[in-house]
Amino acid sequence: MPPGFINSECLAYLEMVAYRRYRRDLRDERIRRGMRVARRVAMRNARRRMFWGGYGYRGRAFRRGSSPFLIIGCLAFFFIPIAVLTLVLGIFKPIVFFISIIVFLGVLAAIIGITIAVRSKQDRVERAERQARLKERLAANREGRVESGSPAAAWRRFREDITENGDEFEGDTTRQELRQEIPFTGTSRGMGDIHMEGTTGLDVNTGDETDIKFCEYCGSEITPGTKFCSTCGAAIPGS
Repeated sequence: MPPGFINSECLAYLEMVAYRRYRRDLRDERIRRGMRVARRVAMRNARRRMFWGGYGYRGRAFRRGSSPFLIIGCLAFFFIPIAVLTLVLGIFKPIVFFISIIVFLGVLAAIIGITIAVRSKQDRVERAERQARLKERLAANREGRVESGSPAAAWRRFREDITENGDEFEGDTTRQELRQEIPFTGTSRGMGDIHMEGTTGLDVNTGDETDIKFCEYCGSEITPGTKFCSTCGAAIPGS
């Protein structure tokens, strides 16, 4: 627990930690519930696509060509002429009928096989395109967070850089080095008062414009006018 706490602050800190834990558990439960619903919907859509070859009776099923419509078309193409010849002209020979059935089954199997192969190829292409778009979006979001000048993102990037370079990161022992290397302007009071030049915010109590500060324990951005860090719960010096 950070130093400088008294009993009332300790109690407030514990209450805040308990509330944040409750909110986190509630959020996790909502996420799990949403994932269960999404999994059920995905399984239902997958079963529907496996049976119908498309996305149900409407829309994309007609455009992509689903197996029931192929079967109906093949039936109409082969058996309607046979029915017309049988009923109208009175021509019916069993061997012609059986040959027609064999030809029909062969053509039907070929059409279904070609359709499945084409559709699986389309699905692979669409899946690759979705993954590429997702990677581009994630990269753009990551670059946007860093380039937008977000203090928390810049602080996180700095910590990752010094961790990759093998430097120590242990609070007071490296505070002077951090103050010299961190891409912010530091003051004499240390990490609790480092701020970006020209970066200001509105005080939640007075409404006045003030410099944005950072927590001296976790480095998170501090809302101006608050007494505790919203991330780690540490007391804000001078608040």
